[in-house]
Amino acid sequence: MDHVADFVPFGDFRAALETVRSEFSAILGLPPGNVQIEIQGLSNRSEPQPGTVLFTISPPDKAFLRRLEGLGVCVVVVPEGFGKDVAALGHVALETQSPKYAFAKLARALVPLPVERGRLAGSCSPLAAVAEGAVIGAGTTIEEFVTVNAGSVVGETCYLMRGCSVGSRVRLGRNCVVKENAVVGDMGFGFGLAAGKPHARIPQLGGVEIGDEVEIGACTTVGAGTLGVTRIGSGTKVNNHVLIGHNCSIGENVIIGCGVSVSGSTTIGDRCWIAPGAKLRNKIAVGHGATVGLGAVVVKDVPACVTVAGVPARIMDKPGPWYESETGTP
Repeated sequence: MDHVADFVPFGDFRAALETVRSEFSAILGLPPGNVQIEIQGLSNRSEPQPGTVLFTISPPDKAFLRRLEGLGVCVVVVPEGFGKDVAALGHVALETQSPKYAFAKLARALVPLPVERGRLAGSCSPLAAVAEGAVIGAGTTIEEFVTVNAGSVVGETCYLMRGCSVGSRVRLGRNCVVKENAVVGDMGFGFGLAAGKPHARIPQLGGVEIGDEVEIGACTTVGAGTLGVTRIGSGTKVNNHVLIGHNCSIGENVIIGCGVSVSGSTTIGDRCWIAPGAKLRNKIAVGHGATVGLGAVVVKDVPACVTVAGVPARIMDKPGPWYESETGTP
């Protein structure tokens, strides 16, 4: 099958560095421009390997520097002001305020998602079902058994993984990822009810609008809006086995952990962290920067920049927005 690559190469370090150069405040020990740096993989600070990219959140200590001694050239992402000791050992040191974030950007530039998946970028499997009338952006990669319905719009350089479904009236922005067996634009769960009569299903015609750089996890369902749309803002990442009900509005750069249930017509602000297993009641609002704890059951509105936990969820005495931590998600 010509849409499957037979190897997983690492990209050119210099080209990758150019794409993320703005992430670094300083670059130390970089050889002259005509010298090639061959990157063979990624490693970690506890077991650094030659020819790899690695990072350290904490300043390089003596033990870490000893592990770097005598190794072939590594690229080490370090906190600002701590690159000289690394560079003195013959390595390339990249200084930044956010080493883990910069490492993530550099690693993705070295290994784009199609390469990680062993695919050819922009390919569409002959086993996918893309309906006539669906719009597929340039550079989008579509794996086997994907279904894209008529009336949907998939942005440029998206990645649709094996078995996922994109319904009609769904718009995906650029660089979105929909993972295995996820359903975006599910027909929803809206009914008209009357005593003593069968439930009457209401058509869900509002669709789904998803911004750029959004990831939808495996076996996750995003319900189509009833008349208005279900929205997910740019940069939001949704883990596996999540339910997002119809008419929800989720902000930008939100993290939603695995197994979360977000009931219909719920609003979640920007940069919220919803921990695994949390349950959010319908029609509530979660303020910007709030954290919802592991397994919490949220039955009322959550103010901005607080942490709630428990059953039912209540405000906890815990400082600051979670996203200010360099360690990443809690």
